[in-house]
Amino acid sequence: MPEPTPSVLVLGDTRGLLHHGCELVLEGLLQLIQEAGATEVDVVPGLQGKSNRADVRHAKLLLLNGEGMLHHDRPVVEETLTLAEDRRRRGLRTKLVNFSWFHNCQSSTQRLVAFDGLAPRDGSTAAALREAGHPLFPMTDVAAHQTLRMIRPSAHPFGIVVGDSTQPSVARALWKLAQHRRWSSAPVLMPPGQRSGRKARKIARRIQVSQVVGSWVLSDRYRGHRDGDAKTVDHLQKLGEAEGLVTGRFHQVCMALALGTPFLAVRSNTAKIEALCRDAGLDPTHRMVEPEEIPIVQSVPPFSAQEQKCLDDWRSGLHPQWTRLRDWILS
Repeated sequence: MPEPTPSVLVLGDTRGLLHHGCELVLEGLLQLIQEAGATEVDVVPGLQGKSNRADVRHAKLLLLNGEGMLHHDRPVVEETLTLAEDRRRRGLRTKLVNFSWFHNCQSSTQRLVAFDGLAPRDGSTAAALREAGHPLFPMTDVAAHQTLRMIRPSAHPFGIVVGDSTQPSVARALWKLAQHRRWSSAPVLMPPGQRSGRKARKIARRIQVSQVVGSWVLSDRYRGHRDGDAKTVDHLQKLGEAEGLVTGRFHQVCMALALGTPFLAVRSNTAKIEALCRDAGLDPTHRMVEPEEIPIVQSVPPFSAQEQKCLDDWRSGLHPQWTRLRDWILS
């Protein structure tokens, strides 16, 4: 008799952040797990503060969706490693997927041995972990896979759109750039709509207050939630039809690469966007700007013939990678 499909728990459901990239990642992961044959799947929001939950401690297979949270030895790094070590001692499998790993100390990197599988989402992380002796399953961020599965690359009949950033000063500079150039604003954040959850309610209240007393009460992040697209498919359509994108968001660069939309990305506190560019065969020096350069951006250069060839090759590799990832994720 074949062994029953293990029960699977996904830790790191970030959809509560109301972020199109997080929507793509979680929907993609759940689809991948379903295609792999799992029948008992559940999700837990967030990573931090969840390690004492009974379902997290006892699930037969725990998949941690790391995304961009594991850097600079933040408390969540220690908690994640301790959780994996505890589960390994008790004979339970744990895999860390779709993650970047930047600016963590050597001892933290060595402790990744507690995981039964590591699937980093960028080449720089993969190279560093290989050097540390870890076996890996390198992958592209699930947001890129899911983008290509939802929207096909198209012509670019519209103008330049401007995204946002996790860094308030960069988000503000990008918003001002869109206003000054009269380009469309396309924050990756989503309006709360009718969603439940503490964060959604907080955002909804703040937006309601701004409608009474004025938009000056909205921070850059809240403004992104106010102005963002309600549906991820609409956001992807907007990026796919844009002539170019200027953004400080890793996931928007994932989307742009999958859609074939030229972009300029703002450098951030880790090198994950640069790593993503290199993975796609692009020279990041041609696609990156410093935060202080945002006000002088006048256009987004189209992809050169060489860049376009590299992107075509990169995109053509996503489907077979998805198949390999599907076969690996429950193994």
